Amino acid sequence: MRTAICFLSVLFCTALSVPAALAGGYEILYDTRSGSGWYGGDDRAGISPRDIGGGQSVLVEADIVLNSFSFFFATRFDFAENPDNAGHEVTLTLNVRNQSGTTLRTVDLTLPNTYSGGWATWTGIDLAVDAGTTLIFTSYLNGAYDTLQVYNSHASDTASGYANGTRYTKSGTGDADMEQWSGWNPHSWDAMFWLQGTTVGPDLEIVSFTAPATAEPEAGIGGQIMLRVRNAGSTDITTPVSAGFYVSSDATITTSDQLLLGGRESIASLVAGAEVDVPLFTGARIPASWPLGDAFLGVVLDESNLVAESNETNNTASSAVLVSAPQPDLEIVSFSAPNNAVPGTAIGGQILLRIRNRGTQDITESIGVGFYVSTDDVITTADQLLVGGREGAGTLAAGAEVDVELFAGASIPADFPLEPAFLGVIVDEFDNIDESDEGNNTAVSAVNVVAVPVPSESWGTLKSMYGSGRTQ
Repeated sequence: MRTAICFLSVLFCTALSVPAALAGGYEILYDTRSGSGWYGGDDRAGISPRDIGGGQSVLVEADIVLNSFSFFFATRFDFAENPDNAGHEVTLTLNVRNQSGTTLRTVDLTLPNTYSGGWATWTGIDLAVDAGTTLIFTSYLNGAYDTLQVYNSHASDTASGYANGTRYTKSGTGDADMEQWSGWNPHSWDAMFWLQGTTVGPDLEIVSFTAPATAEPEAGIGGQIMLRVRNAGSTDITTPVSAGFYVSSDATITTSDQLLLGGRESIASLVAGAEVDVPLFTGARIPASWPLGDAFLGVVLDESNLVAESNETNNTASSAVLVSAPQPDLEIVSFSAPNNAVPGTAIGGQILLRIRNRGTQDITESIGVGFYVSTDDVITTADQLLVGGREGAGTLAAGAEVDVELFAGASIPADFPLEPAFLGVIVDEFDNIDESDEGNNTAVSAVNVVAVPVPSESWGTLKSMYGSGRTQ
């Protein structure tokens, strides 16, 4: 950890309309605007002179070098009593203070007379800041009390939506007074602000984390959990870093939660700025003892805190999951049907179907299977059932496969129109079996319904579009 540099230095910089993004940088941007506060001088009769400054306290959550800070102003700097609508060049002073009000840095910013509002950015602050430090940024317009009594509107959020700080204001009697901490008081609003810095040391952060919405105890889910990690810091990570995958009763994932069986992986190394996917062992699973119901799957990077990071708060992520009882899951392994067919003519022997129970529970009741013809490639029970087109596949153990033989005399009904169509199948036709996935129970194949059989090669165009045995 680094100690903040506590001495006063005065720097000068030029105006930037928008702070530039920093490679591998750290930023806090609060850009909610619902109001504005007076900022600068006041030349109105009966009120002037006065000098109103604005500030904001900000919590820095990583070890950084603070590079720049910005406030947002609504318009040009002009007089309040007799505005000339022509903007005025101004110099704004920013004091970076600790929580006691001691000034750590002072930076001056000159805005030209062409400035018409937007972000005003003090650059070159170059201050080392420890994670968990609250800084107070106070600013004022030079000479606003004595010479240049122009003002602006300090863009703010009246709802005070920034949770880790507050706006500050002061009505001073000149530049020397504005430099003093006395008189700077918290305000009920928040100012719009933009803090940017560069993280110091490595910084592991989770770019993305996804996990299944449902899972069964003892069922492999590792292939459904996706993790991408970035080193957002300024230093390479050269030693292995662990990634632990957990199940928890709440969304806050810690190493005190239940590690998945087979739920730990390692990142060998990661250079500054680089990203990497972290694949989990496909057989990783929730232990059998974990209770059914709502839970959370999550990940913890650098579980034993072996890497000294600039930010230790971005190493976890979680996703809600419903832990459910083991279920079967019927799926179609293969389906094929003839290229052409004549209504009323037997085709059952040409239709081949193989199904599998890829779930974790045996199916102990007979599986209903319906074979249909349709005018489109979405097969439902509202389509035309083949004559003799219903079979029972019997029971099916978890992980087992079986061929389903259709009655050889099954045929397309005699009144079906002679036109291109589709032969299809629905497994568990009437949804009698509660499955973990109900979306893989149908398949379809293009067929030419004709008055007399035609050579299969003349049907190549439609087959090239829809193929044979396409599952839905």
